[in-house]
Amino acid sequence: MNKSTVDVCIVGGGIVGTALAAALSASAFGGALRIALVDAGDVFAAPAPGLSNRVSAVTPQSQALLARLGAWERLGLRRKPFAQMKVWDAAGRGRLAFSAPQTHAAARIGTIVENARLRRALADSLGDAVAVHGNALVESVEAAAASGWPRVNLKGGAQIEARLLIGADGANSLVRKYAGINSTGWDYPQKALVATLELENVEGNGNDVAYQRFLPEGPIALLPLTETVSSMVWSTSPTTAAKLSKLSSKDFASFVNIAFRNPIEDLKYFTDLIQPDGSLPSTLNLEEEAAWGRSRLETANFPNIGTPPSNTTIPTIRNVVEGSRAGFPLRFYLSERYVSESRVALIGDAAHTIHPLAGQGLNLGLLDVDTLSRVIEEAVLSGSDIGNIHSLQKYASERFTPNLGMMLAVDAVGKLFRAESDPVVWARSFGMNLVNTIPGFKELAMKAASSIQ
Repeated sequence: MNKSTVDVCIVGGGIVGTALAAALSASAFGGALRIALVDAGDVFAAPAPGLSNRVSAVTPQSQALLARLGAWERLGLRRKPFAQMKVWDAAGRGRLAFSAPQTHAAARIGTIVENARLRRALADSLGDAVAVHGNALVESVEAAAASGWPRVNLKGGAQIEARLLIGADGANSLVRKYAGINSTGWDYPQKALVATLELENVEGNGNDVAYQRFLPEGPIALLPLTETVSSMVWSTSPTTAAKLSKLSSKDFASFVNIAFRNPIEDLKYFTDLIQPDGSLPSTLNLEEEAAWGRSRLETANFPNIGTPPSNTTIPTIRNVVEGSRAGFPLRFYLSERYVSESRVALIGDAAHTIHPLAGQGLNLGLLDVDTLSRVIEEAVLSGSDIGNIHSLQKYASERFTPNLGMMLAVDAVGKLFRAESDPVVWARSFGMNLVNTIPGFKELAMKAASSIQ
């Protein structure tokens, strides 16, 4: 039986787990730590050719961490900065328009990266101190009889005993269960649809604008990937998601255009016409009907309900990249604690799962990495036991409250925009326009969204 003893064992080789391994191995004391990174897949898997449909918006603060680890440069040209962000309410008159000069990151608000390529860039940044156990299925975690340290049992009989065990193994974390840490939350009545879209009539400097329109069932967002391609994330009800998923590529592109441009009544009407097999009635001329609906919004809409910020040219969806459409459920879950006396610390989705409407999930995980790697370094430098609860408590103290605050804020925004009563619609429109027009408010909002300190 293959047995090994390490200082740090990280279970979960996704972006966040691999980033922590890279951060520890890149630190001044990296050579003094024995680090194991365990994942059920191939940590060094080459990303599929073409553009991926799973992307993340990286804030300037997260970018700084990735740059220190050497992963940012390894992404090369596969990263797309955006300098503007336009947000509006489909059911009201609220609208926001952000631009980079109003933030501390003068050249960009954030950068869109493909998850698979970021993970590979981080894997290539791992130092020699990291022993990678790829394609390794964790069967169980238990306390070793002699030392009391956590022991990870892998399929095939290999065992890894660690002074400190890190759970980076996602929302259904086996490490969290071993530590006896409860997770509280709920599944949203929504599903996220993602797709890679080819555009025409883009605005800005080579498609450097991100868009988000809040619909009654959830927001739809368009995130730039190249000068002519963007990634879409559409949060909607499971029933609507199932219907949209069955549409032909041509009809799906039309529905995305409708979701960004037309009155919400049009979107509901057309969605109700989708047949169980994904077809539309033969008597329906979708493009013609949609164009008529857009003309009503543009010319006969005196209160400007559902229109984007002024001087906005929404790109036209020309095509859906074949095979790029996918869906996944949305959740809100928070671990009651991030550390335990069983020598465990949780990071990323193992500690917190957030709605994607603000694009903060990955960034919260990378902030976990930044804090925990620093706390471990301080423990090593002071001669403390890195797995002791007293050493780990500083990490939990620094990250729990900010993570919870962001999660509750995002959850509140999502619920606010799903409400359809007139007083609520009026109030949120007033709030959005207040932020958009009063000097200082917009900059504060962008600092919060970009995690700028």
